[in-house]
Amino acid sequence: MVLMPFVATLGFAAFMVNPAGAEDSCASWPRQKATSGLRDQALLQVRRALSRSLGNFTGSAGAASGHVLTGVFIEWAAHPDKCLQVSGASPHNGNDIVLWDCADGHAGQRFKIPAGGSGQIRWAAHPHKCLDVSGGAVHNGNQIQLWDCVEHEDNQEFVIPTRRSHRGKIRWQAHLQMCLDVTAGVHSNGNRIQLWQCTKGERNQQFAIRSVSEATTTALSSARSTAMMATTTVATAAMATTTTATTASGTAAATTSAVATTGPVSAATTTSVAATTMTTTTTPTRARALDRCIATYKLPSAVNTASKGINVDDATFFRCPGGLPRLWPNTYYERVKSLRLFKAWHPDWGSDDRRVKVWADLVAWIRANDVTVLIGTDITCDAQADSEMWRWSLELMKLIGEDRIIGVAVGNDMDVIRHANRTLADACNAELWHHRYWQTLLDRVGDLDSNGFPDTRVTIIWSMSVMVQSPWRDTEGWQIRKLVSQAHAKWRHRWVWSFNVYAIWDGSRWPVSEADCKMRAAAAMSIRYTKAILRVARLRISGITGTPDDTLWVFGAAGSTGTLSCDAFFNPVAIQHAYEQFMSWDLSLGMGLRGPARAFFFTAHEHGAAPRSPRGFGLVRSCSDRRCTIQHAA
Repeated sequence: MVLMPFVATLGFAAFMVNPAGAEDSCASWPRQKATSGLRDQALLQVRRALSRSLGNFTGSAGAASGHVLTGVFIEWAAHPDKCLQVSGASPHNGNDIVLWDCADGHAGQRFKIPAGGSGQIRWAAHPHKCLDVSGGAVHNGNQIQLWDCVEHEDNQEFVIPTRRSHRGKIRWQAHLQMCLDVTAGVHSNGNRIQLWQCTKGERNQQFAIRSVSEATTTALSSARSTAMMATTTVATAAMATTTTATTASGTAAATTSAVATTGPVSAATTTSVAATTMTTTTTPTRARALDRCIATYKLPSAVNTASKGINVDDATFFRCPGGLPRLWPNTYYERVKSLRLFKAWHPDWGSDDRRVKVWADLVAWIRANDVTVLIGTDITCDAQADSEMWRWSLELMKLIGEDRIIGVAVGNDMDVIRHANRTLADACNAELWHHRYWQTLLDRVGDLDSNGFPDTRVTIIWSMSVMVQSPWRDTEGWQIRKLVSQAHAKWRHRWVWSFNVYAIWDGSRWPVSEADCKMRAAAAMSIRYTKAILRVARLRISGITGTPDDTLWVFGAAGSTGTLSCDAFFNPVAIQHAYEQFMSWDLSLGMGLRGPARAFFFTAHEHGAAPRSPRGFGLVRSCSDRRCTIQHAA
C-alpha cells in the first residue's frame, strides 16, 4: 500500500490510502477507494473542522459579504457528509430541496427551525421562503419544495427532532404518518428530498439537525479521536500487508481483506490482527460503474447517437443496473443517452428491499450519466397485477424525475399477446380489446397528469404482426385500428407510434436449407430490413393521421435471439454486422419519408440466449465481464 500524509494539524494526523493497482490500466474503470467508511468520515470531519476554525466558508454568500451565516444545517444521518440544500441556492417558488455535499458556508444549506419543535422550516438566506409539501398532496414521492412562507399554511408545518443534536424523523404536521425522505436512499448530489410514508427504522428518513457551534465542537473532538483511530487502522493495514507477504497467498488475501474492510482497531489489539477473525458487513455490493467495455475493435462510424438508446434486458435490470456501459461499446467517446426499461419491477425478481436497492443503483446511474428513460408497463389479463406494475412504474418515474422520462409504453408486443399467452381466455381477450385497453390508457394518462408528468409522451409498442392487415391487424377480436385512432385523436402530438422490429422473427427470412443460411442471415441483420418495415409503418400512420411527420420510435432495430439452427444468425460476425449497421444508420428511411425520432438497440448484456442459440445479442458479455461482446473485426 502507498501511504500519503493528508494533513498534520490540530495535534493529530490523518492519512489517505491508495492501494497499488486500484485501476486496471486496460479498462477505463473509475478508481475505487480503499478507505473504510470510518476513515472517510474522519477525513471529512477533519476538513469540516479546519474549514470552520479558519472561517473558510467556501461558496457562501455570507463569506463574500464578510458575515457568518446563521441557522442550522440538516444532515442525513446515514451519510453525515450529505446535507439538505435549496437546489442551486435559487429562491424561486417550486425549487427542489435536494441532497448535496455539506459545505457549512453554503447559503443553500442553512435553515431556521421552529423553536417549539413544530412549525415552519425557513431558509436562513431568504427567511420569507419555507420548505413546502408540493400542492399539499398526500402521496408517496411528492416533492418537497421551496415556497413563499404563509402563516398557518398546513403544507409548511413540520415536526422536527426536539433536540438539535438528536437524530430523528421530520414529519409533516398535517399528516404525521408522512415524513421527509431521501429518494431511494441514493446519496448522489442533486437527489431530491421527497414525502414518503414514515417507516420505523428507515434510514432514508433519519436526519440530524446541527447548529454551527455544536457542529464545530463535535467535529473537532470527534475528528481528533476518529482520525487517530483511522491512523492506527492504516498503520495496521500496512503492517498486515508486510506480515502476510511471507505467508501463503490465500492467507495473505484473507488477512489483508479483513483489515481493509473493518473499522478502527485499538492499540491493544493491533499486534494480534493477523491471528484474529474480523467481522465484515453483509451489505450488498453495488455493481461497479462501467465506463466502457474492453475491446480492440472500434466501430467504423457512429451516427446520430443522441437519438439512439439501449434496450435494458430484464436480467441486466435486476442484476446490475449500476453496471450499464456509460459509453456505447466499441466506440471511443459516444455516450449512451437513453434507455428503454421494459418494466419497473416484477414480483419474481425479489422482495421490496431488493427492489429498493436495484432502483437506487439504477437512479444513481441515470443521474450520473444524464440519461433519459422510456419506461414500460404491462397490459395483461390480470388487471390487478397490471395496476401493481403501474404503481411501481409511477414510483420509479418519480425517483428518476420528470425531466428524464421521455415516455411511457402502455403495453409491449400487444398484437401478439394472444399467441404469447396460450391460455388467454376468449372472454378476457374480448374484454381487453373491446373496452378495457382504452379505459386503461385513459387511466394511465390521467395518473401521469396528476403525478407531475403532464407532458410525458405515451405509446403502445407493437410487433411486426400488427401490419399483417392494412392498416392494422383487426382479426380474431383485435380492434387495433379503433384503439390507435382514438389515442391519436385524443392526445395528438403526445401520442407516439412505436414498433419492435426483429427480422429474426420474420419467418420469410428463415433459411430453408443449409445452403442459404448465410445469405438469409445477412439479409436479416441488414438495416435495410428495418427501414423497409418502417416505410410501410410510416405510410399507414399517415393514412390514419393525415400528416407525414407523426413521432415514430423503433425498438430492436437489429438482431435478437431465436431458436433457429442456422449459426450465422447468432455468431459474432452476425452481431457485429447488426450493430455496425445500427450505429451507422442516420435514421433516415428514404423515399422522402420521415424516419424515427428514436431507435433502441437490443440489448445491453448477453444474459438470455434462446435454448438452441449459442449466444444473445448483448453488447457486453455479462454483468461480471468487462469485455465487449464484439472483440475483433470480422
